[in-house]
Amino acid sequence: MELKAKIKVDGYDLEKVKSGIMRILEGNKLLAMSTISNGKSYINTAYFCFDEFLNVFVLNDLSSQHVANLAENPSAALAVYDSTQPIDSKRQGLQIFGKCTKAEGSLAEKGLELYLARFPSFRQWLQNAGKSLEYAKEMVYVTEPDWLKLYDEPDFGHVFIKAEIEK
Repeated sequence: MELKAKIKVDGYDLEKVKSGIMRILEGNKLLAMSTISNGKSYINTAYFCFDEFLNVFVLNDLSSQHVANLAENPSAALAVYDSTQPIDSKRQGLQIFGKCTKAEGSLAEKGLELYLARFPSFRQWLQNAGKSLEYAKEMVYVTEPDWLKLYDEPDFGHVFIKAEIEK
């Protein structure tokens, strides 16, 4: 996938930053998502997929606490990383900050299509649960990133690289 997001980063090679972002997103399938409700933080984990604009899609149980939190306040922070990285290795991770909302229309269709491509067995899970693809489309949420932090020791050493995602 060719990254088409407009990324603004100062002091670092943009192509190298994009490569690091893609390597982390493609190399991991789970994320941690932080939401806020009444001034209190909440965290959940979810399988995810993403598109060329760095929109991150998850499928949420509509009765979950984080969905209720997002209805109240769409601010979300995502962490993507390999939790098996040894502490003495060259580590990598990505934090994405933005607004997470229920995907609608063609964006929901795109998110579900990407999700099914990344997780083909989800179709069987739906069937076993007696759920339809239309039901699954209602579960699609998208985080549209405002900015991110890349931690990529193999390419940049021990530094957090902040980048804005321009709309």
